[in-house]
Amino acid sequence: MKDIEKSKEQLIDELKQLRTQMADLEACQPRGGPSNSNSKRLAEQRHRAMRLEVVSNLAGGIAHDFNNLLMGIQGNVSLMYLNINPDHPNYKKLQSIEENIESGAEITRQILGFARGGKYHFKPVNINEIVKKTVSMFRSSRREIRIKDKYQAILYTVRADQIQIEQVLFSLFTNAWEAMPDGGNIYVNTRDLVLNNKDAGPLDALPGKYAQITVKDTGAGMDKAIRQRVFEPYFTTKERGRGTGLGLAAAFGIIKGHGGMIKVDSEKDKGTTVVFCLPALES
Repeated sequence: MKDIEKSKEQLIDELKQLRTQMADLEACQPRGGPSNSNSKRLAEQRHRAMRLEVVSNLAGGIAHDFNNLLMGIQGNVSLMYLNINPDHPNYKKLQSIEENIESGAEITRQILGFARGGKYHFKPVNINEIVKKTVSMFRSSRREIRIKDKYQAILYTVRADQIQIEQVLFSLFTNAWEAMPDGGNIYVNTRDLVLNNKDAGPLDALPGKYAQITVKDTGAGMDKAIRQRVFEPYFTTKERGRGTGLGLAAAFGIIKGHGGMIKVDSEKDKGTTVVFCLPALES
């Protein structure tokens, strides 16, 4: 109980700090007045990136505290198993507690992915192979959706955590599927991308070589207000109980954790396009 109370106090302090930081950011946001359109757009992009950075730091702290509480609960459940038989009336209740712990742990992993606090297992990978595998798995489970994929034959090798990149792709495919309840098309393609200093600036990226993955759907699309919030944790347009709002937030954190970039373009009733890029290995 003391640990829980301590975590609550830490959370309150962190929320106070977050409010202060957000107020500072709002004060820095460009408001009206004569301004070059490109400079204004870049300032708005930096402002959104700073807001996400603040939220991600808070989310990471909360996730670590929450994970510690789950570990304590799991330890007590394991000790209780030592003194109880499978035919005991409370045995199934313990199993239910374990299932809830695992659900909580999965949410924690997603939050840590958003917050860039998760642990990645990097190795050189062929992005084409990861995308093809994920497309094949999703295509077999969602036959009402047509996936049209196209791959550049020889793609830059990247250093990535394969499981985490698969999670990003599944989140994007699932979002596209949910935006097309009556069926539709998902277009997936890969290609090499080289950014110079001029191109990299507006994308908040470093110049260099990247492997680019594009996922485009023919679904309902989003208006500007929703599009600007899609990477915020727990933001969702789904009805209560239909989603946590962590999918795209986790995808954002994973791609940023890989040193890459991700952006969303969408219009109402005109579908959505998500593009993410991962830096290529030098060799």
